[in-house]
Amino acid sequence: MPQAIKEHLIKGVLSVVWLNVGYIVNLLVNNIFWYKLTANEITKEPPRLLVQLSSFFLFIVVCSGLLHNVYGYPVNTLLAASGALGLVLGFALKNLILDTFSGLAINLEKPFRIGDWINCHTRMGNYIGQVVETNWRTTRLKTSSNNVVVIPNSYLTNTLLTNFSMPNPSSRFDQIVVIDFAEDTKKILRIIDAALEEAVINNVLLVSPKPPKVKVYRITETGVSYKIKYFINPVETSPSKANDLCLQYVLNHLKQAGIFPAYPKQDVFNADIPIKQLGWEANKDMVPLLEKLSLFKMLHKEDLELLARNIKIKTIEAQEAIVKEQEDGDSMYIVIEGLFEVWVTNADEEVKVGFISPGSFFGEKSLLTGEKRSATIRAKRESVVGEISKEAMKELFEANQKVVDILSSALAQRELNNQSTLKNINSSDNKEGELDEKINSFVKKIKNFFF
Repeated sequence: MPQAIKEHLIKGVLSVVWLNVGYIVNLLVNNIFWYKLTANEITKEPPRLLVQLSSFFLFIVVCSGLLHNVYGYPVNTLLAASGALGLVLGFALKNLILDTFSGLAINLEKPFRIGDWINCHTRMGNYIGQVVETNWRTTRLKTSSNNVVVIPNSYLTNTLLTNFSMPNPSSRFDQIVVIDFAEDTKKILRIIDAALEEAVINNVLLVSPKPPKVKVYRITETGVSYKIKYFINPVETSPSKANDLCLQYVLNHLKQAGIFPAYPKQDVFNADIPIKQLGWEANKDMVPLLEKLSLFKMLHKEDLELLARNIKIKTIEAQEAIVKEQEDGDSMYIVIEGLFEVWVTNADEEVKVGFISPGSFFGEKSLLTGEKRSATIRAKRESVVGEISKEAMKELFEANQKVVDILSSALAQRELNNQSTLKNINSSDNKEGELDEKINSFVKKIKNFFF
């Protein structure tokens, strides 16, 4: 065999040996150092970026040793050539290199983990989302709009970063609501507290580590600012969705009480300052408010005006039972502020079956037919209701007996809808006949009770 071929064959065999040794060393480093020792120390899988970097540097060392020991290239020449090449590439790829080493720093410092919700405050704006991937160059965030935002790692290491998932899974968020100066502060706090209570009941807000609360924040040119503080788990409910639902509850409770957020204005009054919001305290506002209730929406304006004059506004203390199951009742209540729990007796034990929020009413069947109360209604917190008594309703019937038919129809439709919901019935062949039967039944009961 010629000497030249023999030398090339030996170099080929040695090259294969060097590469195989490098491959085996890389496997040992990855399996023993990274995936065993390091993974046990940090109690999770080691950062993929660090594993890849160690494999890359080991590859450079193996290639340098191979070229020097097998092919006789001087290491100094290799280093000089690689240095010059590295200088040129460094200037060309400086942003890429910066992102890469920033990714290395992120993996070492661990300011966030996969699955965490973060707020990245970059010079191009704030980006809120869930971390889905961190690689050599970029970090990817999945936003609440189901989009993916790709952020270079160098931006993350040179800007402010808020991690909503550390040190605890739940994080606190704040919302500001501005109400006009004319509104009573204690009343506003009571209304918003009840709205937050309803949001907790519907699993929108958390009570851990602290329940949501509201406090007077500051006085502005527009009105009084109230700061709402609440906790959510961003993984379960995105911050934007929680913000939307929280404000929906607050605005609904304020609206039912006849209160709306303040707005910039400049008014000149030559007479008494007018009341711009609808409120149950003002008798003239009760008519449009009563029209919103399903029980009274078919009544004429004159009938509503007569009814409004006899409504009594009452404050109910927290945990006070406004009606009790199986007791006689001759009044109904409209929830103006606060929140009520509904309790029924089952096997000699009270069971909570629901709650009643502002804009709803209860006790109408006892008022109109004299039936016993079907449930115990207890105030969850201090609340305000409007009471309609039997005497007020009797005066209305005497003024216009057609109201009996209108209210009977509303009661029958309400009861039929409730029964259909409970039975999960969407349609019925004999629904019209059943409705007429219920209307006639309620007409008889009301006339027997009042006349």
